[in-house]
Amino acid sequence: MASKIIRYPINDKLDENDKSTLMMALFFHPHRDEKIGSGAQDIKVVRHPKYLNTRCFEVVRKDGTVEDFSYRKCVLGAFEMIDPQRAKSYKAKWLQHSTV
Repeated sequence: MASKIIRYPINDKLDENDKSTLMMALFFHPHRDEKIGSGAQDIKVVRHPKYLNTRCFEVVRKDGTVEDFSYRKCVLGAFEMIDPQRAKSYKAKWLQHSTV
């Protein structure tokens, strides 16, 4: 996904193929219900609201509101279902400065 986030200009919506992949990944986010809210309509690449030199994905909800989300947290959520023990080591590596 890193290559995808880099190839899109800031504020561009993902194409249908990338959007479909990210929508499936979003299902595994630990706070998916809060992230999706009224329903996901689009996903775009934006500057992280807190870390301005960092790009992130943002879900555009059906009601027009937006919410950023971490793709890594989505992957970790899926990984925790498959192999919880190994997921702990990856969590320490990937999310050192973040809370899930």
